[in-house]
Amino acid sequence: NTGSDDVAFTLDLGTQVSTDAGVRIQSSSGGSSSFQTGDAVAFAFNPNSNKTVNFLVSDVSFTNASGGNAATLITSTGSTILNATVTDNVFTNTVGTSAEIISDDTSSLNLNLTSNTTNGGALDLTENATADFRIQDVANVVGDNPNIPTINFSPLFGDFDNFPGTVPTP
Repeated sequence: NTGSDDVAFTLDLGTQVSTDAGVRIQSSSGGSSSFQTGDAVAFAFNPNSNKTVNFLVSDVSFTNASGGNAATLITSTGSTILNATVTDNVFTNTVGTSAEIISDDTSSLNLNLTSNTTNGGALDLTENATADFRIQDVANVVGDNPNIPTINFSPLFGDFDNFPGTVPTP
């Protein structure tokens, strides 16, 4: 909790990662985890490792008050394969987008998005031109997250492919 306009937590693996990696951010049973800030991103993750990264974030709260920054920003860049499981989290931005998940460059992003909540802003999912963005059970992603009033798909919902099976976790 920065209590100011600083990014609360940034995790950037970078290309120095020599093998595939796993990252897990999860509350322990009965506990709670949170990332909070003012006019900045509360949590930013960019593996940018050109490797396969299995990422799990579950039962965590992300909060900010920013018109220009999402509370959470998850970006897959380079030629990274990001397997992201994002479940049972609360994303709160009182004046803007609550969460952004982006596949960029030539990366592949495979997403399991289930049982999350947004307060304030929307959840934005973006697949940029040369990237690949697949969602586990894409046809039901909106129904699997009933506490997210708005999920924006860019460019369009039909551009997102279905991920067959279960997205790997760390």
